[in-house]
Amino acid sequence: MKIKKMNEHDNKRILIIVLLLLIFLKMVLVMGHKMYTIPDSRYDDELMFIRAVSITNGKWLGAYNNVTLAKGAFFSIWLAFLHFLSIPMLIGNQVLYIISCLVFIWCIKKIIYNKKLLSVIFAALLFNPATLGNMQLLRIYRDGIFPALIILIFAGIIGMFLNRSDCKKMFICSAIAGIGLSSAWQTREDTFWILPFVIIAGIITAMFIIADRNGKNIVRKIIYLFIPFVFLIFSNLFISTLNYIAYGRFISNDYMSKDFQGAYGALTRVTHEHFDYRNPVPEEVRMKIYQVSPAFNELKPLLEGDVFEGWKTFHGLPLHDYYAHFMWAIRDAVANCGYYESPAKAKEYYNRLAKEVNEACDSGLLPSRTGKRSTLASPFSREYLAPTVKNAINAALFVIRFDGLSSYNNTRWLTSSNQNKIRDMELFLNQLSVYDIARNTVEIWGWAFDYFENVGIKVIDSMNNEIPATIIKKDSTDVYNHFNSIYDTALEARFSVRFEFYSDLDYYLFFFNESGEQIKISIKDENAYVEISNFIYHLEGINYDYYEPIITKTDKIKNKISNILIIIYKFLNPAITFISVFSLLILTCSILYRLCKRKENCYYNEIIILWGLLFAFVCRTVMIAYVSASSFPAINVLYLSSSYPIVIMFNCISMCCLFYFIRRYTKIKTQTNAGDNV
Repeated sequence: MKIKKMNEHDNKRILIIVLLLLIFLKMVLVMGHKMYTIPDSRYDDELMFIRAVSITNGKWLGAYNNVTLAKGAFFSIWLAFLHFLSIPMLIGNQVLYIISCLVFIWCIKKIIYNKKLLSVIFAALLFNPATLGNMQLLRIYRDGIFPALIILIFAGIIGMFLNRSDCKKMFICSAIAGIGLSSAWQTREDTFWILPFVIIAGIITAMFIIADRNGKNIVRKIIYLFIPFVFLIFSNLFISTLNYIAYGRFISNDYMSKDFQGAYGALTRVTHEHFDYRNPVPEEVRMKIYQVSPAFNELKPLLEGDVFEGWKTFHGLPLHDYYAHFMWAIRDAVANCGYYESPAKAKEYYNRLAKEVNEACDSGLLPSRTGKRSTLASPFSREYLAPTVKNAINAALFVIRFDGLSSYNNTRWLTSSNQNKIRDMELFLNQLSVYDIARNTVEIWGWAFDYFENVGIKVIDSMNNEIPATIIKKDSTDVYNHFNSIYDTALEARFSVRFEFYSDLDYYLFFFNESGEQIKISIKDENAYVEISNFIYHLEGINYDYYEPIITKTDKIKNKISNILIIIYKFLNPAITFISVFSLLILTCSILYRLCKRKENCYYNEIIILWGLLFAFVCRTVMIAYVSASSFPAINVLYLSSSYPIVIMFNCISMCCLFYFIRRYTKIKTQTNAGDNV
């Protein structure tokens, strides 16, 4: 007995040493990561940062405007917390993820009792390829911590189920699930996809508790099942109360507010003449609504003008309409009309807009494809079914194959407009950004002149910013002679333009005369020769001089190791997932067969957990698939970041069950053969 206890003690000590070693290796790999900054993203990274600064300054989420309550507050609270502790953001995110992995293996140790297997599961989850330096998860954005919060939820719920006979452990697991659920809910507004898993798991656990004839403290255990929901309700009340004190709005965020959802739902219920999958309120629908809604008509000069052309792009590609960006374009338009001067004024406007559009739909003035609705989701249509099914398969394969993942080790170029912002972010977050002052340069040469007036030149980028450039005008007697010495303005037509450029932007030359007329030409139009009105221009050549960023040898080695690990996951995971699903089906059939024969069952805890994980994965996948079909392309690492740990947890538990099943079957068969020999 003493020897057995000593062995258990030694195994625990070895497990702790192995876990610490794995944590050390992970931290070594990620220590050199720098954050990827997008300082001008008002609704994303910049919003998270500005609100964190406001929290630190004791001003809650800052001055009220159309973006203040646009998204959940928890990530900004998290950034402020890290700032208070002087912990770099990416290190803090990794520490949270490591803690969630440790919590998970603690919660499942009742079914995975082999210490070696526990360490393997921990390693598999710890080195999740999405956490090894993917660019999207290095951003100052909420998805950097979302996978950790999802693991906490699953760990807590699974721990509640497995420890249903132990009040103390069940309470701890319930609290863990509550912390994860409430934090995730205040991080992303679409976390409702996890609720079916939490609710069904609670019901199943309650059934097992009640069915246990020898069970004690049944009422207390049933109460513990409600703890995650108590945490969730309290977090909503807490955030809503703070928002009410600061802004007079008792809501957790605008995304879930009835007034904005009501207005958006009213606009999206109007029937399209020409159905467009991803365009909730196309131009032809807007034109109809302007005629019957005075509130919406106030936005027409903004929505139909050039003010919000930036919202008619997706990843730099021009679109002919707003599509999924309409949700943000309308908020900007309402703000430009002055309705975000106060929360009450914004609320009143959205309620008025919803009332006018809904009344027009109900009376027949506007064709309606659905009844009155208050939601940000597009109305369901049968046309969405086929693309949703296709996208669900693609999304599942995207996660299982770890597509789009690699360790990011590049340079983000600074522009003259965002240097100060990036440095402010670095100082507040105690985290270096991936950039370098040195930049790429380009030189363009050619000639251009106006028949009667002098011509000036300037450089504009795709963000409509004028770029500092060295512009040299040269003698162009050859051009003057080419046009029969008629136009004196052709004597200095030749030019060379040199400026620093950034690979993620497009650039244009603007030629303008003294009368204010101008012509825009992309620098990509090499050898362009165009005559427009009195203008003649010809681009003769272009030369790019690229700067190669300096990366230390240590960073190169770590980056290479990270990418090797990612390649291993990509190679092994599809096969492991196939085996895991197949083994789940086999074990499920085995349990059903033994139930029919009224024989003793093994692995029913594991099977229930595995079906729960698979169900949650399907919920997330289908939701992303529907968004991709009805709104915008959402099959990417950012939106599926929570799916990677679910797949890893599923595969690890399933493979362990298969291992135990084979070992048990082999042992029984060996004993049977030994008996036959006797």
